[in-house]
Amino acid sequence: TVPAPALGRTRAAARCYPAASPKYQVMPNHLMTPNDSARPQGDPGTISTVTAAYERLMRRLQAQRAPDVVDIGISMAQLKVLHVVAAAPGGLPMSQLAASVGTSLSTVSGLVERLVDHGYLARHADPTDRRQVVVAVLPPAVELMDRFREFGRRQFRDLVERVADDDLLTLTRAFDILERAAADLAASHDPGTHDDPGPSDPGGPS
Repeated sequence: TVPAPALGRTRAAARCYPAASPKYQVMPNHLMTPNDSARPQGDPGTISTVTAAYERLMRRLQAQRAPDVVDIGISMAQLKVLHVVAAAPGGLPMSQLAASVGTSLSTVSGLVERLVDHGYLARHADPTDRRQVVVAVLPPAVELMDRFREFGRRQFRDLVERVADDDLLTLTRAFDILERAAADLAASHDPGTHDDPGPSDPGGPS
């Protein structure tokens, strides 16, 4: 049974936030993956509203970055490269890194060069293909990523401690929904992806 105050809030929320349209947005056939044909597409207007809310939250959180996290001596583009390489066990070929970052091979080569100079990355030839250069993180890069994750955890905990208990349950449900969507997205890119994401990271946005 829903307590009366909570029921009142639920009804008020229903008035403020109309339900998403039951109609499905049709994706062109040439852009579909095998899983897309059976997947409902969210209402574009509602998606835009949610995306705008996410961007407002990110701007507020980014404005509160701690000095020891902001003053790291590398650019955001270099930090993005570090994140991508750190997520690849054993390192990443330069060509694949450029594709993951979404830039040209010459541009990513310059970013990697500066990160090598900083002592964050190392390069070596791929033993299976000497023409390929593989990039891997070094311990200082791992320590830097750990600093970001720890700050993200502290910042997220500070944020949710200011949320009422009833709203925390709503947040929990929202994160469950997003986690399922993330698993679905990963599976659409790689059908062999396992559904279990492993131990959860309480860090939140970072």
